[in-house]
Amino acid sequence: MRRPVRVIAAATGLWIALACLDVSSPVSGIFSISNVLLPTPSVVEGDSSRDALGQVQPLRVVAFSRNGDTVRDAVVEFFAVDPTNKLRVNSVTRVAFGESLSPSAKVFAVVTPADGKGSVQTAVVLLPVVPTPVEVKKGDDTVFVFDPIVTDTLSAALLSPPLTVIVNGKNGTPVQSYVVTYELVRQPKQRANTTEPTVVLVNSSGRDSSVAVTNTTGQASRQLRIRRTAIDPALQLGGTDTAIVRVHVQLRDSSVPVTPSDSFIIPIRAKQP
Repeated sequence: MRRPVRVIAAATGLWIALACLDVSSPVSGIFSISNVLLPTPSVVEGDSSRDALGQVQPLRVVAFSRNGDTVRDAVVEFFAVDPTNKLRVNSVTRVAFGESLSPSAKVFAVVTPADGKGSVQTAVVLLPVVPTPVEVKKGDDTVFVFDPIVTDTLSAALLSPPLTVIVNGKNGTPVQSYVVTYELVRQPKQRANTTEPTVVLVNSSGRDSSVAVTNTTGQASRQLRIRRTAIDPALQLGGTDTAIVRVHVQLRDSSVPVTPSDSFIIPIRAKQP
């Protein structure tokens, strides 16, 4: 199966961008620090922390001076908070390793300036050790019927039904906190003289997003939002078109099989009076 490299690479950048600053009391030149930046939000049992491309990557924290510059000589130490002792973080490489399942494992970091005067701690963040994904079950294809007279671009009447997948390990065990990427490989025809996309992928908050993370039941989903100003007028007047969305789950250097197929095929039409 073709690997959507561009989409996955974008997913990696988006995940890191989610971390926000934790403003702290000044500590010898450190004005603020980021939260712990996770390559992805879980570690697979018997494996190391990896990014959405399947590459081994360390945990990170960024320290900032008062003027916003990065404090490059800050010393960062990571600690696992795990009563089972199944999650560890290498003190040199800063790579996390999950020995076996630990769904409530967490991590935090302590940042110390180069002169050793004072330190500041990040918030504790969840980094569970999860089952090895062995299968992805794609939900049923669905018909997307939108309301052509709605003027509010954020209206629920312009959203498709959820495009849902479930990621499981052996014996159907749900895999939580695992990244699923959605790739829009076909969209409805555009009206003339526009380059605006006719549909976009959005999360449950309505924000553009092609990256989802599974919940405790192993489920992830995204929806399509139609852009009425961009679609071919024929679609609003009773025509039918199709969007295709491919889903992808990465495990190390390969893709986890998706059944019964890796793509949602979504017929789209306008609601008729």
